[in-house]
Amino acid sequence: RQGINAEYMGKPKQLQTSLGGKTEMGEEKLNPTALQAKYEEECKNTEHCKEIYKRLETCAKRVEGKEGKNCFFHDMKYWNCVDHCAMPKTFSHLV
Repeated sequence: RQGINAEYMGKPKQLQTSLGGKTEMGEEKLNPTALQAKYEEECKNTEHCKEIYKRLETCAKRVEGKEGKNCFFHDMKYWNCVDHCAMPKTFSHLV
């Protein structure tokens, strides 16, 4: 993410990393936040999201150092792609 405005590119770093644990009855307990982070990482590597990310990087290089310019539209499109891919997988564990 070098050269890309961190204000727009960063998702919160304070995500929990444990996927869960066990309940008192020995059942797997899932951590939705960790699952979301896991699925987001998987989705970032899809061809569709990679292509959008390339456009975001191109935009960031183009506007670097230019006053009042940003790549907010490309950033939103990228995270929309990641969320669109990751959310159904994450929510499937919550029902």
